Amino acid sequence: MRQQTLLNRTCKLSCLFCFFMTTFFLSAAFGQGKNTKDLNGEKEKAAASGKEIESNSVSFEKLLEDHPEDKSIYDDYAQTLVGERNFNGAIEVYRRALLMGDKLQNNSGTPLLEAIEEVFALKKFSEAMKKEPSWDRARKISFKGGEIVTNIPQEYSEPLVRDLGLLIREEKAMLEEILGAPKGEMPFLKISVAGRADEYKALWREKKFEPSQLSSGAYNIGKNEIVVFFTGADVRWTLAHEFAHCFLRAFYAQEPSKFLDEGLSNYLSFKLAKTGAKPILEEILGWLKDLYGEGKLKNALDLFSSWERYEQSPGTEEKMEFYMRAWSLTAFFLDGGDAFFSKFFRDYLQYELQLGPLSRKDVENYFRANFSEEKERALNAQWGLFIEKMNYENI
Repeated sequence: MRQQTLLNRTCKLSCLFCFFMTTFFLSAAFGQGKNTKDLNGEKEKAAASGKEIESNSVSFEKLLEDHPEDKSIYDDYAQTLVGERNFNGAIEVYRRALLMGDKLQNNSGTPLLEAIEEVFALKKFSEAMKKEPSWDRARKISFKGGEIVTNIPQEYSEPLVRDLGLLIREEKAMLEEILGAPKGEMPFLKISVAGRADEYKALWREKKFEPSQLSSGAYNIGKNEIVVFFTGADVRWTLAHEFAHCFLRAFYAQEPSKFLDEGLSNYLSFKLAKTGAKPILEEILGWLKDLYGEGKLKNALDLFSSWERYEQSPGTEEKMEFYMRAWSLTAFFLDGGDAFFSKFFRDYLQYELQLGPLSRKDVENYFRANFSEEKERALNAQWGLFIEKMNYENI
């Protein structure tokens, strides 16, 4: 469920935070989830030993028999059923969780009633897609600044196209507020929106994205192409993230550092399009606060050792920690720090835009040169307080 994606340095940029969309939607379709992965591990052991392999439902029922109060098991069970397109089964699992009442533990993430509403929305969209043509008959829809190719029902595509112009204008305006006047011309955006998992995976291969990076959205730098997996949920959050990658390169920095690229892209997507992604964002905030509670976010400048681990290791935890740090520090500098930290970050942004591309070591040297021990202590204290106070309403 908390699987990460990898930034491909050959300019095929797979959206890591967009992969968090899989927490509720895409993870089920592609077999993610903490308890799901645990069960898959057990199945691999069973297969290796020649034992009979249990179905997912039987395995989850056994887990619930031992831990009937654990909400994370209900979540993963329901998401697995969604991936199997058993929407009624998923709804029933969530209703069983509701019956636990105050006994339910690990009660973070999406509230149960909202989760049930989301499954109903997924079910409605899945039923609607049965009437739509295959991808080879997808239609092309023009909008100011680009075109969308899609085969999702018109009742879903029309609002999406209608919202694109406003989202693009708002994103460009916010980037200008943060980074200054844009330079360069507006790129012509080519957006592919697929509504079936198999067609989306085929599209991913066609665009030559790395299969291991499969996520709910991606941006191809060289061609200004964006691909999105549509499930019936609001995808503006995914698009806002991908637009940020695109506009940052088109108007400001052809090769932004990973810190600037991911920190700012996630900051903008949260600011501009969080309304339709509340379950996902609450889950992300839960991860962030878990890291903070585990003591992994005590020192802000550990960003750079985390960044190094992320570059060197394909492990999920290393990548998740770096992206959490990049986003939360960007949000802190722009919204939560005192006058010194706000000015520091604005100066840093201009430094990178003027002298980039910057390596991890370049960014680290700039940060450390500007922070005395006293200022670093103040940074850690203010950033920690900022994380503690973060919630869906104020991010």
